[in-house]
Amino acid sequence: MRDHFRRLRYVMGENPITLFAFSLFFLLIVLGAFGPYLIPYDPLASNTAIALKPPSWSHWFGTDDLGRDVFSRVVAATRLDLAISVSAVSLSFLAGSLAGACAGYFGGATDRLVGRLTDTIMAFPLFVLAMGIVSALGNTVGNIVYATAIINFPFYARVARAEANARREATDPVGEGRGWLIFRLRLTLVVLLPTYPMIPHITKSVYHLPSEMSADEEAVGAATQNRSVVAVSRESGDR
Repeated sequence: MRDHFRRLRYVMGENPITLFAFSLFFLLIVLGAFGPYLIPYDPLASNTAIALKPPSWSHWFGTDDLGRDVFSRVVAATRLDLAISVSAVSLSFLAGSLAGACAGYFGGATDRLVGRLTDTIMAFPLFVLAMGIVSALGNTVGNIVYATAIINFPFYARVARAEANARREATDPVGEGRGWLIFRLRLTLVVLLPTYPMIPHITKSVYHLPSEMSADEEAVGAATQNRSVVAVSRESGDR
């Protein structure tokens, strides 16, 4: 255990960028855990008298069009955004790595099926696909997690397939029997090892997904609102 801490301290001291990244991640964890208890204002309380105020000592990030404190809203939303991003990345990582590992190990029909699935997802612009899924299923937190997991599925599946296929060919001598024990050992090998090249993408996704999902939610909300307005207008015209 001491060796691990010593190595961690060495890595932090040698690379300031790594230290900054870990500090930022630790800050996000703290804000997600204790943010609602640290904010100076109620994130839902509106006061139109101070609407659209610029940043100041009393309102660090200013106020929105309803007079709500933006800093309090950002801090209060950290817990939800972090939970959504971790859930979406975990779901896409588990499903993608498992599907890709099976495709790379078994090949044949399994490989073709996973390949066609990933090609179909990547045939659409990912942002538009996520908006379509959320708009069709409903603008809820769960649907946002599912949509985000779906659009990130191809990356994990393709990386896991490539790694599993390479390791299968490297550890599959010609003529060797495939007993159940050997099968389990090999399947564990090709499922676990392909996860290492994905660690940078997992880290990036956890940082970037909150902003992407916020944009998705705003766009889907605007589209849903416009669609409702059009429907109401048509009903009024028919009457």
